Amino acid sequence: MVANTPDLPYYDGQPIICRLVVPWMIDWIQAAASAAGVEVVVSYQDWIAEYVKERQHYFTAEYRQERANKMKLREILGVD
Repeated sequence: MVANTPDLPYYDGQPIICRLVVPWMIDWIQAAASAAGVEVVVSYQDWIAEYVKERQHYFTAEYRQERANKMKLREILGVD
């Protein structure tokens, strides 16, 4: 899309490197990226584990109930 994006005029003629940055490698990602000519770089930061754990917790029954209680309290207090 760089070649067709008028907001990026200074990229004209420069090489375009397709790079996917992931926190860990999964076999199918490497296979798909290789087939598409995309370089994959693994970059793991400590905060990623906590974020993934939080996202997994988000869909549990306990979290949904806790969120419902919080939303009800906000409604009662008139807080956005």
